Amino acid sequence: MGDTLAVHALQDAARAEYDVIIIGAGVMGASLAAALGHAGRRVVLIERDLSEPDRIVGELLQPGGVRALQLMGLATSLENIDAIPVQGYRIFLGNESVEIKYPSLPELPARYGRSEPLGKDDKYQGRSFHYGRFVMKLRALARASPNVTIVQATAQDLVHGVDHAVVGVHATDGGNQYTLRGSVTVIADGCNSKYRKLYGGKHMPIVRSHQVGLLLPPDVAISKEHGHVILSKDTTCGADGKHVRTIGPVLVYQIGSDATRILVDTPGPTLPSQTNGDLQRYLVEDVAPRLPGKIGTALAEKVKSGVRPRTMQSSYLPPSVQGQRLCQKGLILAGDAMNMRHPLTGGGMTVALWDAIFLTHILGDGSWTPLQGMPNAFSVSKAARTLTDWNAIQPALRTWHWQRKRLSSVINILAQALYSLFGTPDDNLVILRKGCFRYFERGGACVRDPISFLGGIAPDPMLLVYHFFAVAVYAVLLLFRGELDKDNHARPPLHAYPALLFRAIVVLYTACVVILPVIFAELRGNLVEHSLGEMHTQKRILSVVFAAVVLALALLSKIQNAAVRSPEYAKDPKNPYEVYAQWAAHKDHQMITLPNSKEKGFTEIYKNAAFPELSKLEKPYELFKKVVAETPDANCFGHRPWDEAKGDLANHFVWRSYAQVDAEATALGSAASYWLEQGLLKPRHTKDGTASEPGLTNFIIGFWGPNRPEAAVLSLAAAAYSRVTVGLYDNYDAGISCYILKHSAARILCTTSSYVPIVLRNAEKLPALKVIIVVDRPGPAKMALGELQKIQLIREWAAMQDIHVFGYNEAVETGLANLRPSNPPTSPDFVMALCYTSGTTGLPKAAMITDRMSACGVSGIKLINPDDKLVTLSYLPLAHILERGWEAFILCSGGAVGYYSGDITRLPEDLQILKPSALPAVPRVLNRIAGQIEAQMAGGGLKAVLLRNAINAKIRNYEATGTITHAFWDRLVFRKVRAMLGGNIRVMITGSAPCRPDVLRLLRLALCCDIREAYGQTENGAYATYMIPNDAILGNVGPVNPGIELRLRDQPELGYSSEDKPYPRGEILFRGDAVFPGYAGDPAKTAETLLPGADGRGNWLLTGDVGQIDEYGHVKIIDRVKNLIKLAQGEYVAIERVENVFGSHPIAQQMWLYGDSFQPHLVAICVPEHEPFAQFASNVLRKQIAPTDLNALNEAAKNDAVIEALLREFIALGKRQGLGTLEQMRALQIRMDPFSTENGLMTPTMKVKRQEAAKLLKGDLELLYKIAPYDLNKVQVSKA
Repeated sequence: MGDTLAVHALQDAARAEYDVIIIGAGVMGASLAAALGHAGRRVVLIERDLSEPDRIVGELLQPGGVRALQLMGLATSLENIDAIPVQGYRIFLGNESVEIKYPSLPELPARYGRSEPLGKDDKYQGRSFHYGRFVMKLRALARASPNVTIVQATAQDLVHGVDHAVVGVHATDGGNQYTLRGSVTVIADGCNSKYRKLYGGKHMPIVRSHQVGLLLPPDVAISKEHGHVILSKDTTCGADGKHVRTIGPVLVYQIGSDATRILVDTPGPTLPSQTNGDLQRYLVEDVAPRLPGKIGTALAEKVKSGVRPRTMQSSYLPPSVQGQRLCQKGLILAGDAMNMRHPLTGGGMTVALWDAIFLTHILGDGSWTPLQGMPNAFSVSKAARTLTDWNAIQPALRTWHWQRKRLSSVINILAQALYSLFGTPDDNLVILRKGCFRYFERGGACVRDPISFLGGIAPDPMLLVYHFFAVAVYAVLLLFRGELDKDNHARPPLHAYPALLFRAIVVLYTACVVILPVIFAELRGNLVEHSLGEMHTQKRILSVVFAAVVLALALLSKIQNAAVRSPEYAKDPKNPYEVYAQWAAHKDHQMITLPNSKEKGFTEIYKNAAFPELSKLEKPYELFKKVVAETPDANCFGHRPWDEAKGDLANHFVWRSYAQVDAEATALGSAASYWLEQGLLKPRHTKDGTASEPGLTNFIIGFWGPNRPEAAVLSLAAAAYSRVTVGLYDNYDAGISCYILKHSAARILCTTSSYVPIVLRNAEKLPALKVIIVVDRPGPAKMALGELQKIQLIREWAAMQDIHVFGYNEAVETGLANLRPSNPPTSPDFVMALCYTSGTTGLPKAAMITDRMSACGVSGIKLINPDDKLVTLSYLPLAHILERGWEAFILCSGGAVGYYSGDITRLPEDLQILKPSALPAVPRVLNRIAGQIEAQMAGGGLKAVLLRNAINAKIRNYEATGTITHAFWDRLVFRKVRAMLGGNIRVMITGSAPCRPDVLRLLRLALCCDIREAYGQTENGAYATYMIPNDAILGNVGPVNPGIELRLRDQPELGYSSEDKPYPRGEILFRGDAVFPGYAGDPAKTAETLLPGADGRGNWLLTGDVGQIDEYGHVKIIDRVKNLIKLAQGEYVAIERVENVFGSHPIAQQMWLYGDSFQPHLVAICVPEHEPFAQFASNVLRKQIAPTDLNALNEAAKNDAVIEALLREFIALGKRQGLGTLEQMRALQIRMDPFSTENGLMTPTMKVKRQEAAKLLKGDLELLYKIAPYDLNKVQVSKA
């Protein structure tokens, strides 16, 4: 286990009471424990593993951190660990370099709040070392401190006392659990803190890149006792000038007499795969050639030797204010659990050590403080003497938050700003990068001040801002002079200066958007520091001017956004402003739990926090009639008419008004009543039996066809006369369509002429069907001489089957001539529609949709989207519950629905003509749009450059503030992107399958639109959860919707429990007015789907989806109870059933099939039986492989020919077993290491842990999905 400490047994430690409990014995935890012990506090330090840690960061301590160790009496931690003095840095840009050294004490003006150096001749020095050795010395010093107890144990959870205050920790030592009690608990468990999400406020780490680390020989360094920062001069590599993956800054520093650390920053949220060698090739081919001296050669040799690079995320986490009223009493977050920054500046340990000093001053008993004799610049609040009085500690913690910023904010801002300058492939940032390098070449204060900020020697936030903008101005000056590149000095010609002026403005603006969002996130109300009055006047003016520019632009953007919305809102009597404010007030806690609702095997019952109840349910038809009365002439339904002159659809929409739609619906309803009176709807006698006699109400009217206004009018007609509608998907085959028509006993069918032959050929199976209404898309009106209209031919054929056929207009005219009074249902439990499920697991089931369900959905969605009079395009299938509910919402809000042309390839054309303001979408549509944007970004030329700059600028803005608009780039670039969807989109909803967070973020920024995910089923009217307005946290489906209840049910077979930490997990259940009463004619399936509530307040809908609930009240879908997975197309695959088919092959010992809703096909990992696989591989490779030769078997498993041959075997087996195209595996990996309980991939009952396997084998899955899906047509099987 390596070096360890002699520590106390947990059982013994639990017998004592402590003043302070510290979780985590890293740099922060160990130093704080040692200091508090000296300050008279009884401390217990808990660490899960006290063996020597091994990390690739935290190996360079700045002079400010060295000084902090000295003040705490911990400077001996730097002795006897082979630490290397650090005198400064050498910065490389291409073939040039500049050396910047830490200053000496006399070189710093006294006003800088300097700290005393720890080095020879008054020189400031840092130290570099092996991280593990340093931490072990700190732990040993903590162990030797008075009043400190160290235990090796795992903190399971916190103990809460009165007022929910934290009073201790439950900890285990691998066996029993014990309770440690203390007045204050400090969380210092590092960057991956499990407690941060629960108690750390709204801030979560932002990952911008990864560090890739290796150890090189000690002699590769170019400047002795200096850190090396190697910058990429541009974004191209090689003589051909081809673009390669962006290379971030590379850090190199010696960490001992035996090794030099290299850290390669790899921008982006994901790393190149190590499994297939992408990361290794990146290091050897792209990074190594750019490194100076021996460094590049040493890196390439190390990678080629087979040493696996180690990686770590680079995160930014703004500090959260401790001691606020809403913070957890008795709990303090510290170190990386509370505040992180990019490791580029090596300032993290310095901030942590100074925080240990500040907290010692606050939490100590006053007998000793490390701050005695410190200058006023580092003063902190008075110590809180009584730790049991949290009210006395809170003010000191809040003061500490602001007073620590003099140091921490300088280091945090510098880290994030320098990384943007040094690690981003933006042309404007490249100019700033070169300007920064030239600025350092000037020497004097241009070097002394920045290196003092970086070293934690002279923290001064406003001076940092001054130098940052001084770099920007200097870069612009060099740009005008043509002196940015030393090897290419040439003053630009006169005609180039207008373009240079524009570029200069963009560069200065870029400098603003790089640093100011970070400043605002860090300092907020603390922008003005002590040094403000001491700065030169011109420096203050320069900083304030640039800040004012960005603030003005931001304000302009907000004003313009408000101006766009204000006219509509001013007319709205419901005041959407108040609705949005209510959502915003509950953004951090979006669900509440009902008291005393916890039951064994279930979570508490959750409700929406902003709107727990719906005050009033109004039926959609009643709301529609209200809109008709208020705005009868407003647009309601529209379509593109046929243009006879051009022989195509017209480039405009024609509209039916609300009054016209109401009259048309009344006419259709009257026509049906008239046909009933005339006996036209009496059932026929067929060989399949006779249907019952219909009454005036409750009979079924079906629609089968593409999206048309007539379908919506038909639904309104049914609602007006208490009849039931059923929708059929436009792409249903004959078998399923006729099954639904028969099962529902549809009396009237509205359909297109293309589907009528299918119906008439199966008329004998449909005894209830008596009337067909034919409605076709707009098309040519002229007929050839002697040609009969389609409807005439259809009518003659239908007459033979005793079925009556009417054209749509003919049906309307019949109704107008025979008007009957409407008769809408009075009971909210009236079944208004039958919505058939997809039938993946058998025949489709008829979910009964009631007026109550529809009223609940529409009333709730009007709160989630309070905008009235929206315009939308109908293009999703009309039979889908999402489209049906969305159209009802639009109508009830007084909006307009335009229907697309019916040709999905012309959807962009329809959008650009209609210019909708609201749009439902599915992930495959959003993925296509995002793909087009990404393709444009990857291109060449000015447009691509502008788009990349615009996206990068908006991403920075979004990450810092959550804002999706930008005053400059939205008008210059994204106006054209928005035009792809018509240019007016304000509201978008996506459902049916999860949408990847990166796609959602890109489209939010590119379309300047709040795109939100929603979740639901047919069985709850698609009304279940919905992201709240302007929620910046993606990857979830929001909280439970207003007016309904949610809870999770344990799934022990899958390993999900309501008691799981940090988040409860289980099957998602819903209850409320949105839940359906059951499946028509199928009581058995109804009983399987509805669970009676133990409290007698109604049934719970069992969704079959497994979810988890995070600390914000978001619901995240993580699994399926029955492992029925949905692919990107929206189709379901019964994964275990298909696995069993492939697992029946003699070679397969274990088979794991994987798919998810982000991918269009399945991939597989197979563990083969040794003997049959050895024989199979021998035949393929034409050489003998013994079943006992593990090396040979492993080599065969990686052989492309063997993999392809076995993949073909499985595909052939699937075809013989009748698997569908989507059920076939399209890529395969052969794995010789079996799934087992030992490696965490199997349960004790020998079932694959699907979610764990997906995590552990993530790299393998990514590799499989990079392979082009295998062409199934290459595998032929005999029909016999």
